[in-house]
Order: sequence, then structure tokens, then C-alpha cells
Amino acid sequence: MSGKTISILALCLVLGLAGTAFALSDNVAQNANKSYQTVVLSPSAAGSSATGSASVSVAQMSDRYRVSIELRVNKLVPQPGTVYEAWLVSSSNNFSQPIGAFGTNASGSGTLTFREDMVNPGIFDKIEITSQAKNGTNPAPGTEAMSGSIAPSGTLNEIVTLKGNMGPMQEAPPNSSAATGTGTFMLNTSINELSYDVQFSGLEGTETAATLHGPGSYGQNAPIMFTLPMGSHVTGTLNVSQSQEQKILQGRTYMNIKTDKYPNGEIRGQLLVTGMQQSGQGDYPEKQEAGDGEDQKEGNASSSQQSDNEPENEGGGY
Repeated sequence: MSGKTISILALCLVLGLAGTAFALSDNVAQNANKSYQTVVLSPSAAGSSATGSASVSVAQMSDRYRVSIELRVNKLVPQPGTVYEAWLVSSSNNFSQPIGAFGTNASGSGTLTFREDMVNPGIFDKIEITSQAKNGTNPAPGTEAMSGSIAPSGTLNEIVTLKGNMGPMQEAPPNSSAATGTGTFMLNTSINELSYDVQFSGLEGTETAATLHGPGSYGQNAPIMFTLPMGSHVTGTLNVSQSQEQKILQGRTYMNIKTDKYPNGEIRGQLLVTGMQQSGQGDYPEKQEAGDGEDQKEGNASSSQQSDNEPENEGGGY
């Protein structure tokens, strides 16, 4: 065998090993260890009715961490001449990293998405929202509008409790039923399971379906994600995808009880992480204005369970 032939074979071997290394690297990225938690954001000013949450996921890569944050606020009314900006804050190191600036509509609803690779995201222990005259490199003193604590990386929440108070005024459009109900949900992000305990009373019609919908905010109708058993008190467990988990943690899913008198729904309740403001027994909270179009575009209606690989269903659904 000539020296030239040996060199060519050696080169092919090196390229083959390199290709294998890249494939393994890609595989690690796709199967990285992930942790999730929901940070409940509370208003800093006394008397403020603002609510908010930030869904935080951290994926461990080979030499870094991929951090994703989906932040949503309600009733955070815009202030003239200022801009809202979100920050990751390390209290012990007196260090802040900007997540991004965002606006809110007339009713105070706004969203922000952040994704970035970090070497040591564990130093951050707080998410803070400020209201400043312009974007800055650090939060200005006295400008904090909302904040929430981030759990240490070793104690990220694997089980998240959500609750939905059901009533007729959350239906879109609302109705005059006197029925009420509650849905308590436990989301286990480590095994992708959602357990539920749903009960109601006082229906004016005969129940025809119990369904979980999303993604959809208050006042929006969304496709069916899951169909639950019927009955005035039911319990069970569902398998959920990571995409569905994110929508649930973002407060973009709702429980709906349908009857023959109200085919599109007699009572409904938005699922919110425990600790976020609930508005009575299914009363209608501050409605989000139109414009959050992604809530209407994502998702695919299904009689039982939605697959992430199925085509999207444009528009809302009952």
C-alpha cells in the first residue's frame, strides 16, 4: 500500500471520528439534563394589584448552561416616560444581568422571552422588574416594580401546584350560570406528569364534557389539550410534553366544563401557579387585550391528548 493511500485512509479516519464527535455533541445538547421552576413575581408598591410569573428552565450542556425564561405580567400598568426592564440579580455579588425591556398594554399585560447560554447561572437568586426612564446597565435604585425569588439550583421545583377557580364569568363569552368549581393540579416536571382533582356543583345543564385547553389567556378560546372524565368530582393523571408543561407553567391553560345548556362551556377556570392571584370563585380577572397572537396560533385540538408533532390549529376552539 502506497504512502499516499495510507494518508488518505488516515484522513478519512480522522474525519469519521470528528463526525462522530460532533454527533455525540449534538446528542448531548438534545438530551441535556433540564430543571424547571416557576418564579412568582410580586408587586413592590403597596396597593398594587399587579401579578406575574417567570417560567425558568436550565439545560445543562457539556461546558455551559442554556437558560430560558418566559415572563408574563398582568395589571402592570404602563408609566409615561418609563420602560419596564427585567433583570437576573445576584444579591450576594451585587451583580445584575439584563433579561430585556418590554412594554405592557392598556390593561397592564405584557410578555418577555429570554434565552442565553451561561457559565454559572446558579449565582442568580432573584428576578426583578424595574420601571426606568431608559434602558440601563443596572437596576436604578428605587425603580423596582416587581420581583420574585429564584430557588437555588439544587432545589429547583420538580412538583408545581396549580389551581383554577371555575365560574361562568371566565367563559368567552360569559354566561349567567350560578355554578362554581375548582381544579387542583400537580405538575411533576421530572417525570412529565400532570395529576388533577376537579370538582364542581350547581350546574344548570347536564355535563357533556370536561376539557383542558391551551394555549389561551383570559378571554381567549383555545384548542383542547386533554379530555378528562366527566363527573362532579374526578381525579387522575395525564402524561404531558415539555412544550405542554411550559404552557401550563405560563398560566396559558384553562379547565372547561361543558353542558347541554352551555355547549361551549358553563364554567371555566384559568390554571395559575399557587401563590399567583386568583380572582374569587371564577370571577373574571382583568382581561388581556388582543394582540398576544401566539396564544391563538399554537396548539392542536385533540379529543384526548395533543402531540407536539401534529400541525398547528389556527384560531381558538372550545
